[in-house]
Amino acid sequence: MIFLEPQSTFNRAILGVVYKSSNEPSICYSADQVVNALVEVEGYEYEAADKWYNDHIQPLEDDEGGPVFVYQSDDNMILPIDLKDYR
Repeated sequence: MIFLEPQSTFNRAILGVVYKSSNEPSICYSADQVVNALVEVEGYEYEAADKWYNDHIQPLEDDEGGPVFVYQSDDNMILPIDLKDYR
């Protein structure tokens, strides 16, 4: 599994663990929360954070064991899980 680094910035965006077609576990991140972490923690302007996400982070989804990114709507509730069993 690939975790986004620095984990101190991006772990707040973890939604859980999913399995891709290879049946290997992958970390599932909220794309919106990843962008927000770039703004709030790393000091990016929103437009720059969104561009950085699209150019450098989202493409990691295609890598073996790469993370999965989802976009949440306000009316969906997703409960986080404890990741200690997956490290």
